[in-house]
Amino acid sequence: MSAPNTTRHPRPERTCAEGQVWTSWQDRLTPSGFLLDLSEAGLRYHHDQRALGADGFPVPAPEAGQRLLLAVTLRFGERPRPVPARVVRVALAKDGSVEVASRFEPHAARDLALLHQEYVAASLQRARRNLAELRARLFNEPVPERFRREKLGRILVKRHTLGRAELDAFLQGNRGGVRLGEDLVRAGLVTARQLAEALSEHLGLPFVDLAVAPPSPEAQAALPPGATQRLGVVPFAIERGRLLVASSRPPTLFEEKELAGLCRMPVKAHLAAPEQVAAFLNPSSPGPHRRTKPRVAAGAVVRYRLYGFACQSLDPRIFEGAAANVSETGVLLGGPMPRGLLADFERAAPPRTIMAVQFFHGAPQGPALLRVEPVRISLLARAERNAWDSGLPDAPLCWIGARLSPRVSEDRGNLLRLHKSLRARAPG
Repeated sequence: MSAPNTTRHPRPERTCAEGQVWTSWQDRLTPSGFLLDLSEAGLRYHHDQRALGADGFPVPAPEAGQRLLLAVTLRFGERPRPVPARVVRVALAKDGSVEVASRFEPHAARDLALLHQEYVAASLQRARRNLAELRARLFNEPVPERFRREKLGRILVKRHTLGRAELDAFLQGNRGGVRLGEDLVRAGLVTARQLAEALSEHLGLPFVDLAVAPPSPEAQAALPPGATQRLGVVPFAIERGRLLVASSRPPTLFEEKELAGLCRMPVKAHLAAPEQVAAFLNPSSPGPHRRTKPRVAAGAVVRYRLYGFACQSLDPRIFEGAAANVSETGVLLGGPMPRGLLADFERAAPPRTIMAVQFFHGAPQGPALLRVEPVRISLLARAERNAWDSGLPDAPLCWIGARLSPRVSEDRGNLLRLHKSLRARAPG
């Protein structure tokens, strides 16, 4: 009897190229995130919490074990080709992002081979571009046109942070050689955080929200305090033998080398919002003064859906209710809520929940979408429940107090615009 074949095939080497991932949702392929890596066996992608489905609500992250169709586009305007796959892992990263790992089904070998071949070619193109940019930084050489990154203004428009007309008008009036990002912040067209997020995509550096991933004591002890103040970096984690640091600007090669020598380990740079970096570097300095404004009576119809903190769907239903009032930091809603979630809040053990809420407030551009975190859920009084029947016996009517979620920075601007619109229409 022959011995069983125990030869282990080496795991295919993963390469790196930029791409967009599409998933099957609501019987159609929908852009759902950004590619992290891909092999002939599967892929891993960062789920985009700003991706919206046909119903206007965020596309939920798939569940582990779920079978779905995946597609990857590596070029702008490319037509996605679906490939059957199965989700093997969904994880919440330290910076608040959601990572999804999937394995391709074996019966689609021909499509997989073609996809992997295109991916390797795109990876080689990106490697050549990175080498050209490195030579430009080291030897002050010009970067060839074919290797230049996507322009910052185009990224801001693509992320819906800035309108195309606003960008064109700004560039038309500022032709005398400007630093686009800093001048847009100074003009009040974008926030410093929005600029940092766009720069992270422009420069190929990851973005971290220090409010979601606060610095660990081990990471802070890896660098002397004088170095962090002088170099303007915040060490926030140690991962796989590397020190992760956050800064409001990309560090130079010499600064990265100095940091690696001080902590005696490799350093991975991240971009963060300037106000968060300044708050950690100077904890004794007072924060920016914010003028509080009273809540505005809304009287707007709302529709909302519930998600877990890893952007997974908690309830497939879309609930309908009403907004009682809106402030610059949160909302008060009235509407149905699943009985299990209400019980969790009543016994002071609420799970991390995200509500995606559409506000129908009569604006010409359509409903405003916000992602909020419920902080208080209480049952309506009997008289209020009798006057308003939701028709859902397993979802009693409740008061829902929620604050703005920091997961998507664009929601801050959406809430301010909604609050301003409601104040303008408020009587008196």
